[in-house]
Amino acid sequence: MRELFLSGLIDDCIVRKDIFRVEESIAKFLSQGKKYDIFYLSDTFKKGVYKFSEVNYITYSSVTRRSTFFLRNSSSFEIKRNFSEVEERLETIKSFYKLDRGTIVNIEAVEILDLKEERIIFKNKQTLYVSKVKLKELESKWISIKNKKNIEF
Repeated sequence: MRELFLSGLIDDCIVRKDIFRVEESIAKFLSQGKKYDIFYLSDTFKKGVYKFSEVNYITYSSVTRRSTFFLRNSSSFEIKRNFSEVEERLETIKSFYKLDRGTIVNIEAVEILDLKEERIIFKNKQTLYVSKVKLKELESKWISIKNKKNIEF
């Protein structure tokens, strides 16, 4: 691994024993009760730290029993967590809105609510198809956040 790093084929790496120290320091930070603006996503073979603003939406699959975080860079990150657990941790964060049983949307990442095509278009042009009823629910929440800074025409 060291040879790959020194040769420039790998940009960065963490030794396995250091991952445990990183996890301990993150757990200590979270237990302090401070307000935070990042996710620490951890799965068996994959770990990542993302800002709230980098997440467009989160879905849950009852088939795979995994929650998937769809990111602004058009990638996704899966973790083996119940949707209720993810939802519970996001309750205090105002920019996330539970759209239905298996979808949470980051309202600040929404660019367009297309009522005709029944879809949400995010700032990175990612699309999520949703029913009109759910779009109307999201619209009221979205407008209340967006109108604080904008002029409506």
